[in-house]
Amino acid sequence: MMRSFAAALLACLALTAAATAADWGAGKKLYDAGDYVAALREWVPLSQGGDTHADYGIGIMLLYGRGLDRDPVAAAAMFTRAAGLGEASAAYALGVMYEDGNGVVRNVPESVRLYHQAAQAGNADAQNNLGTLYATGAGVPMSRAQAHFWFTESAALGNGEAAANRDRIAKQLTREEFAESERLMFDMDHAGVMRPAAGANPPEVERAAAEIVARIAKKIAPPPPPPPPPAIPVAEVPVVPPAPPVAPERPAAGAPAAITPRPAAPAAR
Repeated sequence: MMRSFAAALLACLALTAAATAADWGAGKKLYDAGDYVAALREWVPLSQGGDTHADYGIGIMLLYGRGLDRDPVAAAAMFTRAAGLGEASAAYALGVMYEDGNGVVRNVPESVRLYHQAAQAGNADAQNNLGTLYATGAGVPMSRAQAHFWFTESAALGNGEAAANRDRIAKQLTREEFAESERLMFDMDHAGVMRPAAGANPPEVERAAAEIVARIAKKIAPPPPPPPPPAIPVAEVPVVPPAPPVAPERPAAGAPAAITPRPAAPAAR
C-alpha cells in the first residue's frame, strides 16, 4: 500500500492558505516567492496571537529549513501546539513525524491517533495514511474494512494514491468486510466528518512553542536604523547692531550762523 509522504505537507500548506486571514495570505505569497524571512515576519505575530495556521506554517519552515535552520524537534513542537487546538494539517504533519521517528521518538499508535484526528476533519492525506496502517496492521489491528473505508474517503477528496489503494484492497474484501466498510461510510456521512477544535493545550506544550516563536522573532527582527550623522557645529558670528544715526549739531543760542564761503570767481581770460 502507498501512503502520502512528508512532501505532501507542502501541499497542505497551499490548501490551508485558502481559508485563512489576509495576513496569512500575505505571508503565503512571500513564502511561495522564496522570501522566507519576510513570510516569517507576517506569521510570527499571528502565531504569538494564537493563530494555528501560522503555527503550522512556521513548523513547515522549521521542518524543511526554509528561512530557518532545519530543526525537526522544534517543528514537532509547533505542530503539537497547532494540532492540540484542532489544526488538521498540523495533526497530519505530526502523525507523519511520529510514524517516521523524525524529530520525535517513533510511536506508531500516536501516529494513528493523530491521523484519526486529521482524517476525521477531512484531511485526505491523513485518511490515506490511516488506510495504509489498517491495511498492514501497523499500530492498529489489521482491518481491510477500515482500510477500504479510509481509502474511499481520501479518494473522494481527490487523492490519487488513495484511489489506487482502494481499488487494490477492494479485490481482497469479503462480503462481510465490504458491508462493514459501507456501514462506516453511512455512519461517517462519507468524505469526512468535521470535528470541533480541541479546547486547550497543556502548559508545557504552549510554553515550548512560545519559546521557539520568541527565538525566531528575535532572529528575524530587522536591524535598527543607523543613527543620524552628528551635527556639524556652526561658528556663531556676533551680530553688531547698527550705530544710531548722529543728529547734526545745532548752533548754540545767539551764536551767528555759519557762513558758507562762496566759490572763487573764475579767472579772467
